[in-house]
Formats: sequence, C-alpha cells, structure tokens
Amino acid sequence: MSKKCSKCGEVKLLEEFHRKSQSSDGRSSHCKACRAKHYAGSDDVQARRGKYYKENSDKMRVRKVRQRKENPEKTREDDARYRGRYPERVKARKAVYHAMRAGWLVKPKVCSMCPVGEPEAHHKDYSRPLDIVWLCKECHVVADRSFLAESANSSSQKAVDKAIPLR
Repeated sequence: MSKKCSKCGEVKLLEEFHRKSQSSDGRSSHCKACRAKHYAGSDDVQARRGKYYKENSDKMRVRKVRQRKENPEKTREDDARYRGRYPERVKARKAVYHAMRAGWLVKPKVCSMCPVGEPEAHHKDYSRPLDIVWLCKECHVVADRSFLAESANSSSQKAVDKAIPLR
C-alpha cells in the first residue's frame, strides 16, 4: 500500500511513514524523510522551549494546575500510568517524604553542588531510597543527563558519582 506525504506531496510506501495510532490509517501524515528534515534543528527548538519555559515558568505552572483541575479523569489516568511504569521511583519518593515528615531526613537550604537554588532529592539508585543527594533543579537535570549518557555506555553509577561531588 502507498500514501501521499502531506509535506512533500510524493506518494510513498506505508513503511516510509512513522506509525501513529491516532491517525485513521495508522501512519503519520508526513514521510520519515520530511520529518527528519523538520526535526534536524530540534536542538535549537529544545533550547527555545527551555528558554520560553524559564521565562514563563509561572504562566506554565498556572496552566498545568488549571489543566489538572479541568481534567481530573485524565490526571488520575496519567498518575496511575506513571505509578505503574515507575513503581520503584514512586516508592523511593514516598520514602523520602515520610522520612522528612518523621524528622529522619532534613532538607538543606542550598544545593550540594552549587550555593544557589532550592534543593530537591536526587536518587542515584532507586533501590536505596534514602541514599539521596540534595540538588537544585539545574544541577538535578545535569546529574540526570550525565546518568543517561553514561548508562548508554553501561557505567551509569560511575557517571552519577562523577557528576555529583559530595561536600
């Protein structure tokens, strides 16, 4: 079977289109080549999105709260899907929450990597839920990115240890 790309107008085999379950024929409207051209500058797009989010974080937060209030069913479904997909993460976060409430863990006032920003708990290993490092949002993103980059190279724990010097 074949399909016409809505971007370049060429008729191509269905295999030349990404799968898309929401589409009536189960395929994307743009061919893989057109999508590749479109997303070639995606690093720039991600940088712009990140900049927009930083500049409009209050507006984005309000929008997210409104969406969650307006769509409680979808919110419950999304939350349930997350809990099903990442049970170890959920368990670790709950353990930190309860340890803080009980006074076993005390949240410091500053990040352990930089003296700026309000810290949040970073788990190097979710199987050890109370073994955490307190990092601000920016340092947390850096630590997670280095973890993901190194996990592709199979030495993930070493990458996180390198990225997070403890004081």
